[in-house]
Amino acid sequence: MAKPNSRQTLVDYCLRSLGFPVIEINVDDDQVDDRIDEALQFYQFYHADAIEKVYLKHQITSSDVSNKYIPVNDLVTDVIRVLPIRDTMSSTNMFDVKYQMHLNDIYSLGFLGSLTEYVMGQQWLALLDLVIDSDDKHISFDRHKNQIRIDMDWENEVVVGEYIIIECYRIIDPDTYTDVYNDYFLKRYATA
Repeated sequence: MAKPNSRQTLVDYCLRSLGFPVIEINVDDDQVDDRIDEALQFYQFYHADAIEKVYLKHQITSSDVSNKYIPVNDLVTDVIRVLPIRDTMSSTNMFDVKYQMHLNDIYSLGFLGSLTEYVMGQQWLALLDLVIDSDDKHISFDRHKNQIRIDMDWENEVVVGEYIIIECYRIIDPDTYTDVYNDYFLKRYATA
């Protein structure tokens, strides 16, 4: 049994599964191409083996800032989050709450303090940071436009030339990773 490793070998596999060459299969090549495209699209939308989680980097350009969105490749299916953009306004000084908490906690850890109290204090600070000063930005991803919109002040929060990281899911390209054509589900669905 031959393992399909390209589009044409998948077509040949499907035709053999239907009985070709013993049974005459009366379909046009365009019909076969349409069904293979449809099977690949269904596989890429609904099967976990057809996508991979990746982190893509994108360098901010002046057109990104003026358009207020980031263009992405058409292989991207879902965007999970955009990792926090550098906060240009942050500074560490001795009047910062986190600095004071660390200073007091580190002092007490060495003497009579408890690691439990320190961990609870850090969790409290993390909760406050999440509620009050979250770096998470609201994003909206439009797959048909291939763009990610980030709700933020683009002119003041982003510097042209910096990189941002996008956590997303991307389709595994079958022409690059030819083992996709040998996937059991894809072969059965394309044959059906």
